[in-house]
Amino acid sequence: MRERVGRVETLLERIDGDPAALEAVAAVVELYGEALRRIVSGASLTKDELVAHLLLVHDLHPAGVTARVGQVLEELGGGELVEIVGSVARVRLRSGCKRSAVEEAVLRVAPELERVEPVEEQKLLQIGALP
Repeated sequence: MRERVGRVETLLERIDGDPAALEAVAAVVELYGEALRRIVSGASLTKDELVAHLLLVHDLHPAGVTARVGQVLEELGGGELVEIVGSVARVRLRSGCKRSAVEEAVLRVAPELERVEPVEEQKLLQIGALP
């Protein structure tokens, strides 16, 4: 750990003359500090958006991508997860729900996904997702 701290100090010395880089580092430290404060205060690791996001960044989130996407779709009442293929979530949208709201919510809880694709009834029959 001491080696890592030393490396960070060396890197910080190298950017000392760059105001933008120093501001970026300060913003990251502030963000992580806030997340740590929330964790120490008993925040939910999965429900607190900041904490959950940082856990995702470090591949430490306790819920898998399928569970996270399924949960947010259930909360929205906007659709049903059909499948995740690579970095794409295929979602059956419920009538009356806004595609953009579903996409935004899914990508917020699963930033490792690149996009959300709506799947139509006909396509569901073709891939065997409907009886």
